[in-house]
Amino acid sequence: MADSLHNLSIVLGDEGRGAESEATAREVLALRRRLLGNEHALVAAALCDVAYALGFTGKLEEAESLEREALAMQRKLLGDENPAVATTLSSLGEHMRQQGNLTDADAVTSAALSIQRKLLGDNSPAVMFTLGSLGSTLEGEGKWAEAEVAHREALALWRKRGGNEDSQTLSELESVTRVLMAQKNVCGCFHLKCIRGNEDDVQNIRPASRCSKFFAEENCKTNCGLCAKVSS
Repeated sequence: MADSLHNLSIVLGDEGRGAESEATAREVLALRRRLLGNEHALVAAALCDVAYALGFTGKLEEAESLEREALAMQRKLLGDENPAVATTLSSLGEHMRQQGNLTDADAVTSAALSIQRKLLGDNSPAVMFTLGSLGSTLEGEGKWAEAEVAHREALALWRKRGGNEDSQTLSELESVTRVLMAQKNVCGCFHLKCIRGNEDDVQNIRPASRCSKFFAEENCKTNCGLCAKVSS
C-alpha cells in the first residue's frame, strides 16, 4: 500500500496538485514510521517524498528541514557514498537555490554530482539533472562561464540520450542560450526557438542592451530584430 501511495504522490506532484501530493506523501511517511520505526532507509525516502511535495507548494524551509533529517539518516544507515544520499543532496541543493542560499547550494549540489559521477557514470539521468541544477545555481551566483560549462555538458548528455527534440534536451538548450545571452548582454526577449537545435547560432548575434519590445518579455515574437539577427 505504501508503495502505491508513494507513486500516487509523485504523479500528483508532477500534475501540479501540490497539496494532494503533500497529503499523500505524509500518509506514506506515517505508515512507514508505524511499520518500520523512525530510523529506516524507507522512512528517509518518505521524508524526501514529503520534501519533494512541499517544493510544489513553496514550503521550501520545511522541505529543506526534512531533507536534512533524511540525509542524516541515510548517511548513518547507508554511508556517505550512496545513490540515495546523492539524490537527497541534489534535492537539498535545489531547494537551497530556490531560497537564494546560493553558496551552500553550490557546495551541496557539487557534492551530489561528485557522488553520482563516481557511482552511476556520466550517462545516468541523475547526473544530467544535477548538472542542470548546478548550472542554474552558478547562474544565480553570476558565474556565467562555469554555468555555461555545466549546462553544455548536460545538453550534450541529454541530446545523446534522447535526441534533439527530447524535452530535457530542449530545456538545457534554452539554459545554454540564456547563459550565452547573459555573457553577451543580448536583449532578454531573444526568441529561443530561432536557435533550437543549434545553440552556437547565439554566438553570431551582436550584443544589444534593449530592443523595441519590453526587456525579458516572455512571449517575444520574431519581429524584435535580434531574433532575425538584424539588430542595428
